[in-house]
Amino acid sequence: MTQRGSVEVIDKGGWRKVFPLNKSIVHIGGDLRNDIAIEPSRGNGLAPRHLQMVPSPTSGLGYRLINMGPIEILLGQNGERSLPPRSAIDIADGDIVRLGDFTFLFHGGSNGSTAGTPLPIMTAAPSTTALGTSVPVARKGNPIGLNVILSHTQLVPEQAIEGAIVIKNLGDKTGVQFKIEIDGFEPNSYDVGPAPILFPDVEKQVPFRLRHPQRATPPAGDRRLTIRVTAPAAYPGEVATASQVIRVTPYIKHSLSLTISS
Repeated sequence: MTQRGSVEVIDKGGWRKVFPLNKSIVHIGGDLRNDIAIEPSRGNGLAPRHLQMVPSPTSGLGYRLINMGPIEILLGQNGERSLPPRSAIDIADGDIVRLGDFTFLFHGGSNGSTAGTPLPIMTAAPSTTALGTSVPVARKGNPIGLNVILSHTQLVPEQAIEGAIVIKNLGDKTGVQFKIEIDGFEPNSYDVGPAPILFPDVEKQVPFRLRHPQRATPPAGDRRLTIRVTAPAAYPGEVATASQVIRVTPYIKHSLSLTISS
């Protein structure tokens, strides 16, 4: 994969190191298994797996930063913006993230920053959890990891919702074929990439696009989008579910009829 940029990590004592961003999915945290692992002895405030970076599905350039930690993080030179837990934002050249005792400075990536508007992330939940509740990526023992990233949650006729379904094999089975199911919208309203085949501890991003139905039915208003991921052959009975309310705006279509009288 072509390198998309780099992130410079600076601790409170002035130590700094530049890490290249040359993978499609990058994890940052204190755990040594991360792609960018920061030793806990260098400072506080960084969870074992705190940040995730995936290619931006909207700009086509750069990365989208996901806050996987339990608290909001600050963005900007003086922390003038914040990114809540379980939300995402596009990162542009020069963007700064402050997290505990650490500063992250991003180089390269997209040409224009969209860092003023955090983007929603649908978090996977076990089927017994109330819809819309923010919970860990998967319940303990669930071998299916799931995150769904959306560019926005208001569906208008002229602009599709772009997103990504991020699936991870958290179990020990090899060559697992996953299955993706979409509920809440008609099949002709969305496009979804092929479900992946994954080995243990491997993650895959599947592109997702939701379009306005542009017809009278179903009516405009709030509709719940639900995405379920299963692996029937390898993990029978296991399911990861993510759900998000989508605001469908009205679709107005005019027609003109002319009557000519003598």
